[in-house]
Order: sequence, then structure tokens, then C-alpha cells
Amino acid sequence: AYPVIMDPTISWDFTTSSEYTFSDPAKIEVAGGVLRLVNNAGTYATDNPYAVINNPVTYITLSGFTETLGANNQGSVQYQLSKDGTSWYYWNGSTWAVGTTYAQSNTAAVINTNISSFAIQFGTGNLYFKIYLHAPASSTPVELDSFNATYTALTVSSVSPNAGSIAGGTSVTITGTNFVGVIEN
Repeated sequence: AYPVIMDPTISWDFTTSSEYTFSDPAKIEVAGGVLRLVNNAGTYATDNPYAVINNPVTYITLSGFTETLGANNQGSVQYQLSKDGTSWYYWNGSTWAVGTTYAQSNTAAVINTNISSFAIQFGTGNLYFKIYLHAPASSTPVELDSFNATYTALTVSSVSPNAGSIAGGTSVTITGTNFVGVIEN
């Protein structure tokens, strides 16, 4: 029997700021293990700054999404999805539509409910996230501890041959489903 690798979950945490691009580094930052609004002398930005992940996940299908808000969070966090890091989409209630602002973004719950249809509408590929931090008042801290996406990987059904020379040189055929970037010789 061969292993079936299904629905792995990738987690993005906030330990290294170089993994993200910020709309305005004076307003949003990675610090203390969270993505947060910058505290500028007791006030926080209220114009919905955002961060974009620099390293996407490659998916076949998508099946789940969760977030963990920071301990000091008092605002809200919303998301847009992209296959290329340039064109952004949000769930408009019936389909994934182009989104350019915080008003055209979704909560984690809405993303989780509809993320599987993103792969259906746009096909397989890379998945980027844009993360908006929303403070309803300038005294409101906003923090995101981490977020996770669950996606389908590949299934191996056979490997042939199952033995070969220790010196190498044996061609191996691996068959299964959901392979991405397959190289055939």
C-alpha cells in the first residue's frame, strides 16, 4: 500500500516580516509574533492597511480556512485571494469577484465556507492572501496571530519497479492523482 497524502494544512504565522509585503510599513507590521497595526503614540490607522504573503501555496483543490486573532485584537481582519498576487478576489455572495478595497474583502468564516469554489472557478495553481486589518476607531488595536489554509495534495497509487540497482540508473514510474509540475522522460 502507498500513502495517501490528503488535505494538508499550511499555516502562516508572523515571525519574519520579509515574508510579507505591506501597503504602508508605517501603519502595519510584524512584531511580537503577530501581524498588527502600528501603535503611533496611542493611535492606530483606520484606513485598512494590508499585508500580502510573498510565498504562496500551490494547490489542487482548497477545502478550509481558519484564523487565530492576536490576544490584544479589538478590530477585525478580512481577506482577499489571488492566484498571481496581482488580481484580487472576494466572495460577493454568489461568486468570486474582483476586489480592490477592504469593503470588497471577506471574514475568515466567509472564506472558509467558499474557498473550495475558488479552485473550481479559477483552477489549480498558486494561492496568495491579502490581509486587511480594520480598526473602527483610532484607539482600536488589531492583531492577527496566524491563519491556515487546507488544500488537497497528491495521491500515490503505484511505484514501479519497487526495487532497483543500488548504483542507480533504474527508471521509476510513479502513478496517482493530483500531480502538479510532472516531469516525464
